Parts: sequence; structure tokens; C-alpha cells
Amino acid sequence: MAKVGDPIETLNSSDKHAFEENPLDKSQTYRRVKVRNTAAEAIPVSSTDTDTTTTIFNITLGTINTEQSQALPANTKCFTIKTRNSTPLKISYTVSESGTDFIGIKPNAVYMKNAFYSSQTIFFQSPETGDVVEIEADV
Repeated sequence: MAKVGDPIETLNSSDKHAFEENPLDKSQTYRRVKVRNTAAEAIPVSSTDTDTTTTIFNITLGTINTEQSQALPANTKCFTIKTRNSTPLKISYTVSESGTDFIGIKPNAVYMKNAFYSSQTIFFQSPETGDVVEIEADV
């Protein structure tokens, strides 16, 4: 069975029609998918959770390697956290541990956590100052 990433020349004839050469990198392939909706039609999405409220927090990083915090809204279902201008970030779920027991977020990366929190505060710090931490929480 063919997989995305298999070179086109190694595919058998029944699989070859489903792949095209990637115009950005001729050595890789990508899966071709047909969408049967016209441009005027909405693409149907099935979801049982239609009552989601998103809250956005923008926190400016203050002193270098000094812990800051942000309480998430009650009953948060998921959140993402990143820095706006490529600053590395350390996060923790326990006060005073963002410098010792932490999750490291590399520059230009986004951290996402899907979990239910009746009450949760995120603690974070960075070796740089002045950037903005962006947190998006869905309730």
C-alpha cells in the first residue's frame, strides 16, 4: 500500500493516480484529495460542541527568567500557548516550578493541551524579555 512520502516512481499503477509530485520539493509526493463541494457551499463539519467560547490572553514578558502566571477560565476544555516573536518559553502547572520542572516551548512553536480544567493556572517564564505570550483558551 502506498504512503504519502513514497516516490511516485515506486507506486503501482492503481496507487499512482492518487499522488502528485510536490511542486516545492520534486523528491516528495503528496496525497491528492477531491473536495466535492463548490466554492459557494459550506464544507460540512460534524460537532457536538457548538457552545465554545474562546478567551485570548496577551501577557508581556517582564523580567528575564522570572515566573509569571495566567489563570485559565473555569471549565477550560483546551488551550494553546506561544510567544508572538519567536521567544523560547518554559511552562508549568505548579507555582515556582517553571524554572525547574517545565515543558520547554521552542521559538516559533505552539503548545496545545486538550483536557478539561475546572480550575487551572499556567506558570511561565522566558530567558528573554519584552515578547508577548499568547494564550487561547476554549470554554
